[in-house]
Amino acid sequence: MIASTWRGSAHLTDADEYIAHLHRTGQADSLATPENGGFAILGRGEDDRTEFLTLSLCDYVEAIGALAGDDAAPVFDADDHRYPIDRESFVSHSTVASFTGETKGRWQP
Repeated sequence: MIASTWRGSAHLTDADEYIAHLHRTGQADSLATPENGGFAILGRGEDDRTEFLTLSLCDYVEAIGALAGDDAAPVFDADDHRYPIDRESFVSHSTVASFTGETKGRWQP
C-alpha cells in the first residue's frame, strides 16, 4: 500500500471553505480511482492560518499514475489559487509499513 501526502495552508477565516473545496476536488478525484483505499484531510490551526495535510491510500504505486500521472506533481483545480497561503508543488509517496483498519482495496500486510 502507498500513502500519498500533500500539504497546504489557508487563512484561518477560509479554512471551512477550503476544506469543502478539497472535498469537492482532491477527495472526490482520489476516491474515484478504483485502487484507492481511503482519503483523509487533516487540519490544524496555527496563528492566523490552518495547515492541511491530505492523505490518500492506494493499493500499489502504479495506481497513483491513474490520478496524477507519472510525476509527483499534485493535480490543481482551477479554483485552487483562491485559498492557499502556501501549498506544496509536489506529492510525497511512502510505502505503508503498518496499517490497522479496513481499506476498500486488495492490500494485505
